Amino acid sequence: MKWFTVFTGILGLSLVAFWALFQVAPAPKYDNQPIPVYDATGEMLKAIHAGDRANVPVTGVESSIAPVYDATGAMLDAINPDKTADYEKVIAQLKDALSKSEAPEAKQQLAGWKVIKNAMPNPDGSIVYIHIISPVVKDADYSIMNNIYTAVKDPAAAKAVFDMYRGAMKQALFVIQGPLVNDLSK
Repeated sequence: MKWFTVFTGILGLSLVAFWALFQVAPAPKYDNQPIPVYDATGEMLKAIHAGDRANVPVTGVESSIAPVYDATGAMLDAINPDKTADYEKVIAQLKDALSKSEAPEAKQQLAGWKVIKNAMPNPDGSIVYIHIISPVVKDADYSIMNNIYTAVKDPAAAKAVFDMYRGAMKQALFVIQGPLVNDLSK
């Protein structure tokens, strides 16, 4: 009889502990939302896209630059699948703006800036564009819109380019920066 009392007491206490454990930690909710990642990448993206503002800069107003900090860099953007042509038009305008620029670093930026379109869409259907920058031009502005704004002086035209850019952009994914470790071609 004594063992029965001890057994039921332990069993009862175990059930209460088990119940309390699940009251404190409810089951996670899965709502198919992307998991937020908090690291330095967010700060780098802010630096890269710092000039991509909704307002078109007024002539004579100083704007901030979006630096890339190391010898080689890559920026990855997810583009809405039905807006890839718009994004490629914006990139063409970026190329045009840099090629017409009188800034000496613009020609160097053109020589080292390549854009690749991923052949396979992401699971959400978006298309990733990879901007490979090598070599990085020290203190040059790599903001897409800041560079376009230098060439597009008409505020209405600049806003149209900005609207096309923002409409195409699903998400700025991340930036990779670092020194070249080994050039296998040499």
